[in-house]
Amino acid sequence: MKKLLLLLLIGVSQHSSLTANINIDSLLTIWHNESLDDTIRLNAIHSLAWDAYRTTDPDTAIYYAQQEYDLAKAKGLKLYMAKALKSQASAYYYKDDIERAIELYHKELELDLEINNKLMAADCLYSIGSKHDDLGDYSNGLDYTMRSLDLSIDIQYKKGVAESYNLLGIIYLNLGEFSTSADNLQKAQKGFDDIGNIIGSGGAICNIGVCYEYLGEYEKALEYFDRSLQIFEEIDYKPYGANALLNMGTVYKKLGDFKKSNEYLQRSLVMFEEINENSGIAEVLKNIGELKVEDENYTEALEYLDRSIAMATKVGNKRSIAYALSSKGNTLLKINNYNFAIRDCQKAYNIAQMIGAKYELSLACECLYLAHKANGNGNKALDFHEQLVVLKDSLFSQETTKKFARQEVKFEYEKKEIERKAEEERKRLEQINLDNIANAAQARKEAIQAAGICVFIVSFITLLLLLRRRKVAPNTLKYLGTFSVLVIFEFIAVILHPIIIQITHHDLVLTLLCMVAIAMVIVPSHHKLEHYFVKRLVEKKE
Repeated sequence: MKKLLLLLLIGVSQHSSLTANINIDSLLTIWHNESLDDTIRLNAIHSLAWDAYRTTDPDTAIYYAQQEYDLAKAKGLKLYMAKALKSQASAYYYKDDIERAIELYHKELELDLEINNKLMAADCLYSIGSKHDDLGDYSNGLDYTMRSLDLSIDIQYKKGVAESYNLLGIIYLNLGEFSTSADNLQKAQKGFDDIGNIIGSGGAICNIGVCYEYLGEYEKALEYFDRSLQIFEEIDYKPYGANALLNMGTVYKKLGDFKKSNEYLQRSLVMFEEINENSGIAEVLKNIGELKVEDENYTEALEYLDRSIAMATKVGNKRSIAYALSSKGNTLLKINNYNFAIRDCQKAYNIAQMIGAKYELSLACECLYLAHKANGNGNKALDFHEQLVVLKDSLFSQETTKKFARQEVKFEYEKKEIERKAEEERKRLEQINLDNIANAAQARKEAIQAAGICVFIVSFITLLLLLRRRKVAPNTLKYLGTFSVLVIFEFIAVILHPIIIQITHHDLVLTLLCMVAIAMVIVPSHHKLEHYFVKRLVEKKE
């Protein structure tokens, strides 16, 4: 899952460039100047907490955010109280106190809803969902992320919609629901594309590749990894570019193309080293070491695994240390160096047991079982074999439990999807009904207008017939007669036009031809009737 989690580090890399542009002394001067407007001072202290210290010095960020909260509360400015709680929650997250972060996000959410700030509420719901995902509480993670998605859709918050779909994709990826994950990530990609967020779009594409990799569709996975790589190379965004290269390297290893695998892993390593991303460096070195084992180049394999262990130790990633030590122990087994294999796998065993990492513990137990067995230590081999059996049973039981949890979570998600689609269908039908009512009203209006025109024509002709008995100038009768004939024929054309449009299905050429044909009939008739009608009126009058 490491290949996926690297995609969530965007905020850290962005922060480093932002902090350089912050004048901390200037912000402090503004904060301490009590003659300034309260909102100006609160904006300054908020920038200190959120922009300057949140990721680099969380304790200081919490201190300044508390000052922001206290002043905002004293002045009754609930917006700034909510912003202060957001800063504190995020700072606690960077202190690895996720439960405290969730608690503060809930307090912020109450204020967001109280002041009816739906955008902040959508962001807050998203943050709560992502923190539950970090804790492995996928049911709550999905619940809060869906609420964020629904609210973002309701207020047309496109960034929130895209981010929510992306998080749903990540949660389902963690649950092993790869097809559902890919569906949500594709929606996220489209959302990021719509708002021009290139990094978000590339990250979603890369995550889709991870889905296809876990589904065993390696060619399709490579296609998505390559697309994301091209995006990140074009904008020179190395954190994600290095990750895409790492993913491609591991896929080629699974395909047995060790030459290409090594090529992409080496490129990934160079890129991670350029940005000093030590966790990424440790991951790539471990993969290259395992690749060298596949190629039976054990000396180089051990060198890369030692470098991976050293880098993982530097960043304090104990799980990664335990995994790399077990991998190194298994490599030593292949060259019959049993004592050193026991030494390294015992270290891996101790670390994995200390942090409760069962999978890494099972790897260490398997290595120790094989090493002690080969070294003639039957009792110790049997002991580790028994532990291995228990661990595998436990891991199998956990996987079975997780499958049931997946089904339950999927059921809840599908239930909400059905409810959402039902609501959309209700709104669609309601709109159709409104459209039908509007169309019926328009039809009634047009019918009344047509009837009115008919009454007008009949009345006008009747008037003409009466006028011919009176003393009215012949030219006046001539013009009135011409006018009445024009009205009759133009009225016929107006009535026929929508019928023609419907018959021809709005085809411009066919409509034109039909109108020409009608004109060929109407125009001569129009001239004959006009001549006859006017002539009779004038002659009668004369």
